[in-house]
Formats: sequence, structure tokens, C-alpha cells
Amino acid sequence: YWTKDETGKTFTVPLTYYNVPGKGDYFLTPKAKKEEYVTEPQKYTIYGKEVLLVSLVAPIMVDTTFKGVVGVDVNLEDVQAMLYFSEFNTSVNKLHMLSNTHIRIATTDTTQPLGIASKIDGVKELDKLTDLHFVEKATQYQATYPVYFGNSSKPWYIIIEKSKWSYMTQLLIEQF
Repeated sequence: YWTKDETGKTFTVPLTYYNVPGKGDYFLTPKAKKEEYVTEPQKYTIYGKEVLLVSLVAPIMVDTTFKGVVGVDVNLEDVQAMLYFSEFNTSVNKLHMLSNTHIRIATTDTTQPLGIASKIDGVKELDKLTDLHFVEKATQYQATYPVYFGNSSKPWYIIIEKSKWSYMTQLLIEQF
């Protein structure tokens, strides 16, 4: 694969683990299913620092013959930074991104670490979702939406939690 060092110089590094289930899912799954695939978070050491990455990959097909994969790695710190600066990063609103196996990819809830199974209420029911799911709880509203990447058959999930107080205040402000 191609990568850059700290100075921005591009160089090639041989792929590893591409034939090992788990670490090699970035290659094995698109090859077997012939569809786009987003990996679960994996820890890698880059420039001496451990980072959590996900890979968005697609099979390279010639007619019906698999020839390889093309993809991009995404550092979860970058996704987390985007959420940090979003309008959802408030003390009363939360936004969570979960992988297909409910691993936390990013969240505006700083008490929740990335790369581990989520502790969000209702997370066990995610696999049944096919469309937007809205729940009214005692102090908040929760909207959950499955997100599909390309032709991938396994969704990731976006969960938005909004305080009822915040929502009602916003409605009142808009009325006056």
C-alpha cells in the first residue's frame, strides 16, 4: 500500500495479514462477498504511535473475476475530531457512530472510549433496524439510523440523543 511519512514523503509498504481472518478482513471479505466492506476498528502502530483505523475497501473485479481490493484507511481520531467540532458536541446532545458489531467509532460523549463495545441503551436491538428508529425516553429523544456503505450488506449506525429540555427550548425560540 502507499502511505506517507511524517514529512509527507510517499512510499510503498507491503501488505501484511491479508490472508489472516480478522486482521486480513480488509482483503478477505471483499474477495469472498464481492462487495464493499468497512472493517471493524483495528489497532496499528504508525510512526511509533498506536492508532485505531478502519478501512473502507471495495473489490476490484474484471467481469466476474476478483483481482484485488482498493481502499482507504481512516484514523478514528480524525472522525472523532470532526464530531468534536460539530453542532452535536454540547452538554445536552450526543452523537455516536457505531460499527456493525456495535464498536464505538466516534462519539461526542467524552466519557465513552473509542474502539470498544458500546454501552448505549438499546444497542442490542440495532441488528433488527432497517430504517430510522425513534425512541422517546424520560429525559431525551433518541434517533438511530443504519448507514450502508456502497453495496455493503452490513450497516454501521448513527445514534443521536437530544435532551427534551434542549429540544423544547429550541422550539420555543423558533416560535418567538
